[in-house]
Amino acid sequence: MIAKRLLISLMLLCFFAGQIMAQGKTVKGIVLSGEDRSPLIGVNVVVKDTEKGASTDLDGLYVIENVSEGDVLTFIYVGFKTEEVTVGATDRYDVRLVPEAISGEEVVVIGYGTQKREDITNAVASLDEHNFNKGTTNDPQQLLQSRIPGVTVTSSSGEPGAAPLIRIRGGTSITASNDPMIVIDGVPVDNISATPQFDRDDTGTDNPGSGLRDNPLASLNPSDIASIDILKDASAAAIYGARGGNGVILITTKNGQVGGLTLNYDGSTSISSQSRYYDLLDASEYRSFADTTSFVGGSADTDWQKEITRDAVGQNHSISMSAGTVNTQYRFSASYLDEEGIVLGSSRQRVSGRLNLTHKMYDGKLRLNLRLNPSYTKRENAPYSQTGGFRGGMFTNVLKYNPTLPVNNGDGSYYHFPNPDVRNPVAMAELIIDESDLLRIFANMDAEYDIYPGFTAKVNLGMDRSSSNRGMYQPNSLPYAAAFGGRADLANNERDNILFETTLNYRSDLSENQNLEVWGGYSFQDYNASNFRVAALDFVSDGFTFNNLGAAADFASALPSSGAFSNRLVSFLGRAVYSLNNRYLLNGGLRYEGSSRFGENYSWGLFPSVSAGWRLSQESFMAGIGTFDDLKLRLSWGVTGNQDITDGLFRELLGPSGNAVIGGQVLTGIGLTQLANPDLKWEETSQVNFGIDFAMLDSKIAGSLDIYQKNTTDLLLDIPVPQPAPVETQVRNIGEVKNSGIEFSLNTINMTTSN
Repeated sequence: MIAKRLLISLMLLCFFAGQIMAQGKTVKGIVLSGEDRSPLIGVNVVVKDTEKGASTDLDGLYVIENVSEGDVLTFIYVGFKTEEVTVGATDRYDVRLVPEAISGEEVVVIGYGTQKREDITNAVASLDEHNFNKGTTNDPQQLLQSRIPGVTVTSSSGEPGAAPLIRIRGGTSITASNDPMIVIDGVPVDNISATPQFDRDDTGTDNPGSGLRDNPLASLNPSDIASIDILKDASAAAIYGARGGNGVILITTKNGQVGGLTLNYDGSTSISSQSRYYDLLDASEYRSFADTTSFVGGSADTDWQKEITRDAVGQNHSISMSAGTVNTQYRFSASYLDEEGIVLGSSRQRVSGRLNLTHKMYDGKLRLNLRLNPSYTKRENAPYSQTGGFRGGMFTNVLKYNPTLPVNNGDGSYYHFPNPDVRNPVAMAELIIDESDLLRIFANMDAEYDIYPGFTAKVNLGMDRSSSNRGMYQPNSLPYAAAFGGRADLANNERDNILFETTLNYRSDLSENQNLEVWGGYSFQDYNASNFRVAALDFVSDGFTFNNLGAAADFASALPSSGAFSNRLVSFLGRAVYSLNNRYLLNGGLRYEGSSRFGENYSWGLFPSVSAGWRLSQESFMAGIGTFDDLKLRLSWGVTGNQDITDGLFRELLGPSGNAVIGGQVLTGIGLTQLANPDLKWEETSQVNFGIDFAMLDSKIAGSLDIYQKNTTDLLLDIPVPQPAPVETQVRNIGEVKNSGIEFSLNTINMTTSN
């Protein structure tokens, strides 16, 4: 019996030992940056030629089970050189990854592709998640603010989510847009705000609504962004033709990584307050001044600037998960933002999500990518607009309201100055209801197929859809609004942007020292927009606000309006890149583009570009110097356009024009409201750029110097028409703008010790 038990135990021991031998062992380690020895988070550690792998955690640690001796661990991380380690007898493998910028293999996103940093021949600036601005960010533009020479990012207003003013090497236009083109994962973004604009009502009564302008980047969660590349000179931006005149911002979002499930959470809470106030007269100073006049003030002591501001609380939460096999990877994220504005009556809530999915088939020859980014934003808009005539909005009245007058009466109601030209700004902020929402969906899907080695075809489909509603109510409890019985405004805007592109790319090593890449394609983009607005006056009660227009008595004074607009771009484009001995670089591009926004005589335009580079550091006569790790001279020239104007400016338009009395009735006539201009064309910008890139002392000191000049011709301006004529002005191409400048950037690594 004992012998039988020993035999069974021995058999079980052999079985489990065999299982252990078959399963292999568990390996682990830590992955550090070779630059500063800090832990790297999210590094993909994969067992080569298998689907086994893991990602490093917050401490840079990874653990992989069932690994055998002789297996190869591959360490993959964006922005760092890939490393491989063969598994031996030990169980721990610590690795330091070298940044690709030092190894000379940094990849930069350019128009319709990527290129090694060492081969760039034009002015392209890049930031990735390792060198974004640190700290809490609510909108993507904060990641690059004050980070790139020649690129300025300033706030257009203090309202939460307001569109920033982004300028690349200055403005080029007077009446057309100066905003750069924004491309997210290969899809050009519609920069035009979808939120309805309320300025002045149809009766001429002052409407204090916000002149709100959406941030085209506000639907993006900054945590989802992997890199931002900026095409600054015309040579780089010319591949985008009629939309590249103000520079191009390329945003690439994060993809899933090979390995097990990785879950990340970011959260923050913030408090914002007014940092500085205008130096205005306080109540005591105001009374002293009033004593010298016949003006009689009140007994209050009111600081109107502080009355309309508050300590604003905000919170931001973001969660993401990522996983993948060798052939399929995904990344999903969701975020929630809730922030108050420091001005009463302003706030923003945003919910957004993102799914990035990649899949490879047929031994990696076919690569599929799907990206989906829905977002919903709800805003409370403060009545700050200055378009209300001389009475102005809330801020104008803060500056001119008497500080000896109170905010409220003794019964708690708002105090109103007898003169209706001066309005209680706190009452405006608290009583005017102005709410808007915006649903925006970005989506694109692309497929790449290697027809044979070096020859790749790609198809890209993209969509950018926005839908916005806005409602505003000015109540009877405001004296000026009581004059017309209160007013409600409702509006809706819809905007669609559809993209279809197909390209072919050929790469070849012509010889051991020569490389050639030729690329060409076709692009079609269709924009459609519609709007509707209705208003009503004379409400018996303020209780309905803008939610029951049927309760109003007056519709004739504020007639409804609607409209629909469309424009499209058709483009043929191509580029060739040549390299000789890794020293002499040549890049040429061409885009032939047609736009429906311009007259039939000039609806098509040609946008060429050419650039050259010389890597002096690779020359034999530099070998003995030893100072420079890299030294490159660049020279580029290109032509870009600007087509960001209102649709249909080249057409002859008819509309209501004058009245006539017929049969005792006053009838509205129809006449010309816009003259035709078949010669209308886009503004054209040509730019020359000379640059130097350098790196010294094992790349501890690196930087660039650029000198540029750009000339913009055929400006789109409203020109007076000789009278008498049906209209007073006409849009024509006339005038020039010149920009020139010097840009210098320097990056130093000041400490490389182990601690």
